[in-house]
Amino acid sequence: MTFRLGIATWGERAPHPDTGELPSPREGFLQLTELARTADRVGLDIVAVGEGHGAEHVNPDPLQLRAAGHGIGVMLNIMEGRWDQLVPYVKAHQEALRGFRRSTRGAVGLLLPDLVVSDDDARSPDALTLAYPHFAASTRTFGAASADDPAWTPEEFREQCGPEGALLVGGVSDVVTKLRAMRETLELDRVLVRVDVNGLPHDAALRTVELLGREVLPALR
Repeated sequence: MTFRLGIATWGERAPHPDTGELPSPREGFLQLTELARTADRVGLDIVAVGEGHGAEHVNPDPLQLRAAGHGIGVMLNIMEGRWDQLVPYVKAHQEALRGFRRSTRGAVGLLLPDLVVSDDDARSPDALTLAYPHFAASTRTFGAASADDPAWTPEEFREQCGPEGALLVGGVSDVVTKLRAMRETLELDRVLVRVDVNGLPHDAALRTVELLGREVLPALR
């Protein structure tokens, strides 16, 4: 079974959590386009544009990212907690497919937030310090955290970046190891990652796409 790796974006126009600066619609659209072109250039398999909730978006006609039933598989989404909490859902979906006498091969994909840095940069606290305010302010929801949905603490964020956490955030080696574990445990045939979470600097998102295509995907094939 061929494993596929791609990126997903809601086309969010989210204010920077520290400065409050909000990209213009034109700037947001140009950034979305550049992410897609970069993903294609470095050999990623999928570029998906979807619709979120709670933030402004630049994509006027979003595509649905989640597919379910009809024998074509299911797209799971996780934003916090342990990723292995999805195992019961995978097993239930496979049992349903078997009940309809359908193959379970290629039946499960996963969508999750992502930031990849080089292994050298991952040893520096600055790399993940940059990411923390963007992820902490949004990943419990599709938009900015509300009063009823408080931001993660730095300790919670580090836990979510760990081997069992829902965030695919870290150096190339850690990301590859985590994806391998996810692929084996959840029997995944595809993973889509959100690379532009809540106003994350565009150059960091582009660097993530470059590393996904040039280093992460080859290591998984």
